[in-house]
Amino acid sequence: MTHHNHLSISIALSPTTASNLEGHTVLATVFFVLVLWNPNTREVNLIPFPSHTFDPIHQYYGFGVDPNTNDFKVVKLIINFPHHGFIISYAEVYDFSTNSWTVIHDVTLPPTNNALLQLYNGCNVLVNGGVYHWLIGYEDDFGSILCFDFRNNQFSKLMAPVKISKTETLLVNDNIVEVNGSLGYIVQHLRQARLEIWVMNEHKWTKTHSIVLPKEILILGVLKDGNQLLGRKGKQRLIIYNLIAQPVHQFPVQVCLDSPIEKYVESIVPLSA
Repeated sequence: MTHHNHLSISIALSPTTASNLEGHTVLATVFFVLVLWNPNTREVNLIPFPSHTFDPIHQYYGFGVDPNTNDFKVVKLIINFPHHGFIISYAEVYDFSTNSWTVIHDVTLPPTNNALLQLYNGCNVLVNGGVYHWLIGYEDDFGSILCFDFRNNQFSKLMAPVKISKTETLLVNDNIVEVNGSLGYIVQHLRQARLEIWVMNEHKWTKTHSIVLPKEILILGVLKDGNQLLGRKGKQRLIIYNLIAQPVHQFPVQVCLDSPIEKYVESIVPLSA
């Protein structure tokens, strides 16, 4: 059993892009090699790919910890796109304590309308280290959230709390986030210039904020346990706003509109601990 006093968390979104997620270590794919990297200590660990599968186009990764054992794990989704949507053919879980992959053939999910679903790059979050979430599209006019529990290697699905019709999907900016240790859902109604923040507590969605925003502000995520917003104004640089849409800080960096933005916390925890 391995023990980690500070959890390292991240997500590799595709075989060539990676994104940090609320933690201290980066899980990335570089030239189709799966790499675990702590930028603070510069320590790098290579994770072996399963010998029986290799399709670099249709793979999505999540990274977390089993709260029962404190062992790091990686989950990989193998995706097929049969009818302009997607299905999960199967999943694989890598356990750092055994240095091995386990195939999950029976990826059982509630019924889904595959034609309405698309896997969203960048719309993913790990909550409390143990459950990973992906916003995978819309079903029956509600956002659909796929969940993977690292404790028992089981999938489940949640529905977002806000109804969004097909005609509104291009006028809405939504994402899932962590808010003070809970799963959060943010939805920005671009036409009404309004942002809602919802938080899942005790298996129930609660709306915590409804904020009026200037139409030129695009919100990318939340910070400070939901008390600050990360966004951008037009083509300007990243800006932190308070909950009354006043700018608090502007970062001296510019990013593409489709670049995923995630939080990062430094750690000196060794990857081999």
